[in-house]
Amino acid sequence: MLKSVAKDNSLALWAENISKVRSESNLKSNEAEKSRNFLYYGYFQNVNYFKTKVPELTNEINKAVIIKKDSLQNSNFELNRVMRIIENIDFMLVHVRRGDFVHPQNSGFGLLSTKYYVANKKNMPIVIATDDIEGSKDIIRELSPVCVIDPKAIDAVTTLYFFTQATVVLSSNSTYSYWGALLALNLGKRVIIPNSFRPLAEDLEHFWIEGMNVAQADFIRT
Repeated sequence: MLKSVAKDNSLALWAENISKVRSESNLKSNEAEKSRNFLYYGYFQNVNYFKTKVPELTNEINKAVIIKKDSLQNSNFELNRVMRIIENIDFMLVHVRRGDFVHPQNSGFGLLSTKYYVANKKNMPIVIATDDIEGSKDIIRELSPVCVIDPKAIDAVTTLYFFTQATVVLSSNSTYSYWGALLALNLGKRVIIPNSFRPLAEDLEHFWIEGMNVAQADFIRT
């Protein structure tokens, strides 16, 4: 999910420079809005709403992420640790999203199983970004990563920077993960996404962008 941010936040600046931004709750009719060239924040809509703006959007977000990363570099031990590990290597960024999916009200969305991650891992060093290290311990054990980024020390915005530095990105069943995948794709990186961000396979067309590799998603039902 890409959340709205305060006006004085530097990450908000790209929005006004590219297009108007409105939340889905303000829309009276999706059909009526299709031709108005709006970009939306919140959960993903059909990619056709913003597909033509992806290069501009990702360039601006990349700039903001790098500025944020640079501002933290001398004060964040975990950031420096991760940077030392990934420096001068080709690596695969594996994003494991748990978060909202472990809540009973979201059980229908499903968590991706260990099988999905194992089936799509590549023969290269693996870096895992996750919001729940304890809940991801089985995946971490199976993938044997060179680094697991500590979510308590690295915020979600800064984590997006690691998506851009990876050679290959393995996305999770998450709209936040999909934004990271877009950043990587715009820089010519290989991106793998699950074939459904929701239990219904037909939803794939709402997310797929040319150039992304689509992999079979195996879910854990909660």
